[in-house]
Amino acid sequence: MKKTITGNRSVGLKKAAKSASVLALTLLLGACTAKRGNDNNDTTAAAVGTESTTEAAGTTVDNAATTAEAVTTTIADTTNEGTEAVTVDSTDADATDPETTEAAAVDRSEFIVKLSSINVSDYIDISKVKELEIKNSDIAVDEGNIKYEVAAAMVDDFGIALEEKDRAVEFGDTVVIDYEGYVGDVQFEGGTASGYSLGIGSGQFIPGFEEGIVGKKAGDKFDLPVTFPEDYHSDDLAGQEAVFKITIQKVTGLPEITDADIKEKSQGYYENYQEYYNEIEEDYKNSIRDNVIFNKIMDAVEEKKDHEGLINEYVQSQMSRLDQVCTAYGIDRATYLSMMGYDEASFEAELKDYGKRYAKQKLAIIGICRDGGTTVDDAEINTYIQQMITEYALESEEYLLSRMTKDEIEFEILYNKFMTYIENFKTVD
Repeated sequence: MKKTITGNRSVGLKKAAKSASVLALTLLLGACTAKRGNDNNDTTAAAVGTESTTEAAGTTVDNAATTAEAVTTTIADTTNEGTEAVTVDSTDADATDPETTEAAAVDRSEFIVKLSSINVSDYIDISKVKELEIKNSDIAVDEGNIKYEVAAAMVDDFGIALEEKDRAVEFGDTVVIDYEGYVGDVQFEGGTASGYSLGIGSGQFIPGFEEGIVGKKAGDKFDLPVTFPEDYHSDDLAGQEAVFKITIQKVTGLPEITDADIKEKSQGYYENYQEYYNEIEEDYKNSIRDNVIFNKIMDAVEEKKDHEGLINEYVQSQMSRLDQVCTAYGIDRATYLSMMGYDEASFEAELKDYGKRYAKQKLAIIGICRDGGTTVDDAEINTYIQQMITEYALESEEYLLSRMTKDEIEFEILYNKFMTYIENFKTVD
């Protein structure tokens, strides 16, 4: 583990953590609520954004609060379809109050499905996973994406502030733009924004959009032709040629960073800028590789029928976590949901949709592990419990098990073994 530099962030682990947050079985509550956002970024990201970003590359699922963060009421919300990840972590004062945590505790054994009861082959077919061939070109990463990741990491890891630039846009910069999108002469819904902040190289928007801004300067107004991907999530735009009328309001980027700056800000962990750059690059490439492999594996899994128990497990896990948040912040569920544009019925219906993805992915992980002879024994579970008690200074095993079932712990360990399977997955030229 790297030295802690700022707050509770560990230098050099930003991209590794991002990979875990994408692939790990995390909450999709944010995916639901983010859709109801009212600012420009929420609207346009849904219509123009691409699902190829690191954050959105994996359709993630909830690990039913089995992570250690869940024990300390950390909420790691991961979103889909190009919306931004939202995290309320355990540093929030009210959210970590022991009394509110206790009040929100529920008996998770009432809805967590026992792993021993699951006959995977009744619900999915994983036979095509064995035939899966993933090419190295599928996991390739552009240098522009890496430059953006390094710039974003420096802001997060070291608190370096971006400064306004009077020069052409480069990868790694952040620009503030106005834009209007047209297919033919018709302006399409969700393709317009004013004062939108966009990281160049973030992969937030469709291919060609960010690249088309590189080389421009603040004050430039220009037309940018693009083609929406054939598999774009909007049928009306998929495969369509479009033109964006863009005005660049402002260009910001990192100040000049010296080797001495890196060494000082990392408290001597990194000797120079290149060492830091190399680590971020490696972490980012690994995260992309893992996401691509994860997604292709899930695409190869064929569904037979829904596992209603796992869907309900997801819904109830989300609802209990929502109640934790409401209790911590002193509002009732109905009030919170109304603020997000939901009533309880519509929110539950949306959770059920995500629950189907959750069920498929959990079934696939269990099935692939079992098929490969990967199991979890009682000794591993007990060791894991003791590690969590020590690492998070929990008061007792009983305290931990009042917030997690042993089935959840078993699946957490199984998931970690599944990640090893992904890491060892052989790609071809």
